[in-house]
Amino acid sequence: MNTNKFILLLIICVFIFPKISYSSQYKQQFIPQVNSEIKIIFDKKNFRKYFKHLSNISKRDKVFIEDKKRFNIKVEYEGKIIKAQARVAGYSVDHVDFRRGYSSLSIKLLDNHIGNITNFRILKLGSKFFENEIFWSTLMETLGFPTPYSRLINVNINENEYLMIFQEKTEKEFLERWSIREVPIIEGAYKQFKALQGECVKLGGTPTTCFRKFIKSVFYSNRIENKKYIKNINSAKIAYKGTIITDYYQFKKFYDLNSIYAKHGLSKKNSKFFYDPLYNFKQYIYYDGDVNFKKFNSNNCNRSNYQQFTQNKKFIFFRDMYFQRTKLRLDKVKKCIAIKFLSDENNYYEKIPFKNIILKSNFENINSGIYEVYSSPIKKINDNILGFKPNYLMFSQNKNSFLYCLNNNDGPENAECKVEKDVKKIKDLLSIDRPKKKFNQYDVYDLILKPMEKNIDKINKVKIVLENSNERIQIDENTTVFLKIKKTVKSIYVNLKDNNTSRLVIHGKVPKNIDIFVTSQLNIKKNYIIYDENSLTGCLTFLDANLENLSLKIENSQCEDSVNFIRTVGSINSIKVKNSSSDAIDMDFSKLKVKLVEVDNSLNDCLDLSFGEYLFEKIILNNCGDKAVSVGEKSKAIIKISEISNSRLAAATKDSSVSYFQKLFLNNVDLCFDNYKKKQEFDGGITFLKNSVYEKCKDKIKFDSKSKIEIY
Repeated sequence: MNTNKFILLLIICVFIFPKISYSSQYKQQFIPQVNSEIKIIFDKKNFRKYFKHLSNISKRDKVFIEDKKRFNIKVEYEGKIIKAQARVAGYSVDHVDFRRGYSSLSIKLLDNHIGNITNFRILKLGSKFFENEIFWSTLMETLGFPTPYSRLINVNINENEYLMIFQEKTEKEFLERWSIREVPIIEGAYKQFKALQGECVKLGGTPTTCFRKFIKSVFYSNRIENKKYIKNINSAKIAYKGTIITDYYQFKKFYDLNSIYAKHGLSKKNSKFFYDPLYNFKQYIYYDGDVNFKKFNSNNCNRSNYQQFTQNKKFIFFRDMYFQRTKLRLDKVKKCIAIKFLSDENNYYEKIPFKNIILKSNFENINSGIYEVYSSPIKKINDNILGFKPNYLMFSQNKNSFLYCLNNNDGPENAECKVEKDVKKIKDLLSIDRPKKKFNQYDVYDLILKPMEKNIDKINKVKIVLENSNERIQIDENTTVFLKIKKTVKSIYVNLKDNNTSRLVIHGKVPKNIDIFVTSQLNIKKNYIIYDENSLTGCLTFLDANLENLSLKIENSQCEDSVNFIRTVGSINSIKVKNSSSDAIDMDFSKLKVKLVEVDNSLNDCLDLSFGEYLFEKIILNNCGDKAVSVGEKSKAIIKISEISNSRLAAATKDSSVSYFQKLFLNNVDLCFDNYKKKQEFDGGITFLKNSVYEKCKDKIKFDSKSKIEIY
């Protein structure tokens, strides 16, 4: 068998043989493949900068904000030289080896990726209790909780070898790898404390004295870590809600799992969350647990059921993954802990049921003594411990705007507030990156406070359960309906009163052979919402749905997507879309088999596929404004029969995706295939074409140096 046919067989097998799966809603699309060696190269100028930082840290035995300045480096990986920037990682001196002259580093690659990762940390082993961090992160990952990829790696820093921890940072690519569209990532705003402590030391105090002086004054407001997420007022509002909302999914389960061995990652200053605006809750990300097993109790480790569990596929998967990342066997303690956690089904991430979709946001404190560390900073804002009061950002539903408030008076109710509409300024405020004022010699950082109103949502959200055989519903403007469909339903007719702000979300199991028709008046708006304050891009969204022979028709929608499938699996009989103001069909993080797709008149892409596995028997696409088919972000797509007309481009395959076209019929198409690398964290695209298709299109094919067209 030749190489091309072998690769093609592997693609087809994707749709037959399932992968290792997790119980989690947020499944990994892939596991990064990172080799065990990396080289960090400094030039003389930047090495002097780096060494100066280390020298300053050694003099005061603390890492301060001014030690976090970036310097230019190069990274050598698999024979390639990658431009990058680096800075000292961590605030503890545990991250620095003064004797050997190196430290943990936070690295941002500028023009390539390592295992589809562009931002990562390399950590000194002792800073994270050696291989314990790999053990625990792999355990949390196996239990289904979104966790950054970590492994042991040999690092060469200016010709000196060190064994260190490679750890992915929580960025957009991390979220997407876990089947999560880009959403806010939230962490504690730690800079206020570090700024106070740093200035105190400069004034002659010892690090310990200054720590004790200021630690009780830390406000620990939340902040947005991934500030690039904020691109407009809607995304800013989503990010704001993420910082202040106190609805957490499976908070107690995650807290209890980590409270014995990885408690460091649970504190307000160390913990990380992502906010899912579709479900309207926060979800823990395992991070920075400082894992140690001092409280390990060996009781029950020799039970017969424990020994039997070593043959369980979940344990074997975990054991093999741990070995792959460390080249170490599980010792007695780790083996016992792994069996204890993995053998209890209650420890696994549970899929999100319909009843857990939260319609109204909660901005009050978690009502439990054990979680006191998660109380709001609002109580502390006017305690006047230090003699100053931070300014703050909040959202006003009455003004439908953000307010920036100068807190110079007796209380928040008397603060001088002004409307802030500049997205760039709001982005900086939500990320709490820089101090905004001085008190004596101290830098004062802003806070993010909850709104005065209990509800700041502009969109009305409702839940509906349908159970009659033939159902008809109308969705008002500025309304999102979350729909659960019982198995007795045969057909649904949906009228969207407004073709942009009326939205429908179908969740969970959908009845077999159901017919769904969604329509609206054809009313073209010049300024339509790309995604709303729930981060919905589709007029119709299938969210975490399971389909069997669905028949869908949708027309006259003016959303970013007429229909969007998110983390949806199953089979579809037909999808027919007419008159779409942007993308007609968007499929993300899904695994679907579709018999027929018909699209007529889509102003952007007709069929947009991302992060998934897709099989189409036949597609008929007409009047696609941009791409008829777009296959991107590590997707695999097999399209047996394609009829494409009156479109600029028949198909684009990009960003580590693979597509297969068997039969292709074209009419008035400018370009057949265009394969390329678009995003830094991916490679190019590969398209497999039958020779007859290639001969028809060979003068209308483009591909860049990272991409391929394969003929079979």
